[in-house]
Amino acid sequence: ARPACAKAHVPHLWELPDVVLFQIVSFVAAPTRRAFVICHQLAPLCSASRQALLVDETQAGAIWDSVLKEDYGGISTDHHDPNSSSPLKRASKRLKKTLVQQVQSAHKLIIDNTEIAYFYISELCSGQSAGGLTKPKMCKIIDEYGPHLRINEVVSSGGLFLVELCRARNITESIVLRCVKELIEHYHARPDGRTDESNNSQLTALCVVAVRGMSKVVLYLLGKGASIHS
Repeated sequence: ARPACAKAHVPHLWELPDVVLFQIVSFVAAPTRRAFVICHQLAPLCSASRQALLVDETQAGAIWDSVLKEDYGGISTDHHDPNSSSPLKRASKRLKKTLVQQVQSAHKLIIDNTEIAYFYISELCSGQSAGGLTKPKMCKIIDEYGPHLRINEVVSSGGLFLVELCRARNITESIVLRCVKELIEHYHARPDGRTDESNNSQLTALCVVAVRGMSKVVLYLLGKGASIHS
């Protein structure tokens, strides 16, 4: 006779409890990349996975709620007071987006906010703005358009926040170091991120500060795990 365990149903990935699936997705994808993994790598596996992850929120509602809160700082519209009878509440019932749609909207917004924040920081780094780059100015911009931004993703121009800081003109190395420390330690920037400005220009922060002779920033980045082979 076959062992009893051989007859047991082995759940598909999308059939796992939401909390387990969220942990798996979090292991393979950074924040703001988790929605991409679910939508473009897991859901297309078959019609059942698409139904479970993108259509039937009774199955995957909790995981999308977690993505919305953890990655985008959002709160599901399901969190409104269910006993409210106000016109706003009645309208929200008619217009309420699904959790998947809420994540899609939040993702588009975070991309736009990231582009805007990067633009203003690059203006500071260019040396054209009065006073130039400082840590308080950088934090003010990130907090104004964040705090949830795609710090570790290249923007439409191919630039990257950390590399842009290391390019900052007309300021001292100590200011660059303070800004780099803040971006890595508080905003979780990856030391080894690369730009994608052209096929022949994929730079890391370490490469930029090494060429500029900023030894203190070089040592800091190496201490945070930046690779000399990047």
